[in-house]
Amino acid sequence: MPELALPTLWQSEVQQQVYRQLLQAMAYPGRIAELRSIIADESAMGAVIATMVDPAVQLCDPQGLLGEEFLRFSHACLAPPEAADWLVLDGENPVPQALAPAIGSLEEPERSATLVIQVEALGDPAPTLGILRGPGLKTDLALKARGFHPSWLSARAQWCAKFPQGVDCILCAGQSMLALPRTTLITLSGGQ
Repeated sequence: MPELALPTLWQSEVQQQVYRQLLQAMAYPGRIAELRSIIADESAMGAVIATMVDPAVQLCDPQGLLGEEFLRFSHACLAPPEAADWLVLDGENPVPQALAPAIGSLEEPERSATLVIQVEALGDPAPTLGILRGPGLKTDLALKARGFHPSWLSARAQWCAKFPQGVDCILCAGQSMLALPRTTLITLSGGQ
């Protein structure tokens, strides 16, 4: 009897490699992780969600970026934004006014959300949106992204203002990603 081949993003070897890359991205904020050799033509956003979401995880995809077939295959437990562990969002437009992701509490900061934000491009020649500082960065690092509305960085600053509460962000563009953990400080371009 022939074996049924799983789609790339659902293969355990692929998910293990994506997970390692995601851990490295969180340890070294702002460093772009190229996933093309792991996921071929699949998206980094899809790879992150396929790796991190299972039926025990609350997922919110308010803009339908993943598609119904992907969500069915993931067996994700869908939730509203304020209750979701993981949110999938389009970074090209301003932050929706009603968006209030979970930021955890002082007693349980781990009960916060991770935002996976789709952008057009990461790195050069994209414009510099801010300068990153903090754990995992030996020197200041420029955050370069295209198709990432500046309101996201302002909202992130508000959500992360009461450390250890806050959100972690993963920016995805094509087959690339970078992480902005809540511990990373961002000075916006223009001194904001």
